[in-house]
Amino acid sequence: MLEQRLLHPPPNVSPDKATDEDPPVDQFLVQSPTFSIDRNDFQAAAAPNSAPETLKNFPTNKALIDAVNNTFLEMYESYTGKARMTGSGDIKRLVIHFQSKEARDACVDAAHQQFPDLVFHAHDPKQLRSDEDL
Repeated sequence: MLEQRLLHPPPNVSPDKATDEDPPVDQFLVQSPTFSIDRNDFQAAAAPNSAPETLKNFPTNKALIDAVNNTFLEMYESYTGKARMTGSGDIKRLVIHFQSKEARDACVDAAHQQFPDLVFHAHDPKQLRSDEDL
């Protein structure tokens, strides 16, 4: 019947238009799962160039990142282990990521013996972008 309909469409009907013989469109819908990504990313940042004592022990970005990752993975259950550097010079920042606000806040409030003068603050990149828009 489909072949016949394609060869001989009803009069005044485009071959691409639905007719009464076509099944309802909702029968063709394929059910697909809906994904929702609930991402908890709580960040803290420090200015490594303002921490000369820490830089004596960890003179390269890689050395400091590795030390922070290793230390914080042991200290904070929700630490992601994904420290990174952004910027350079006076605006260089060591940005770290947590899966919970509580762990991030604990890190911000703590003094870390391995990094005696490295001070972390809550970091919100969305806030930084909106400040630039002002």
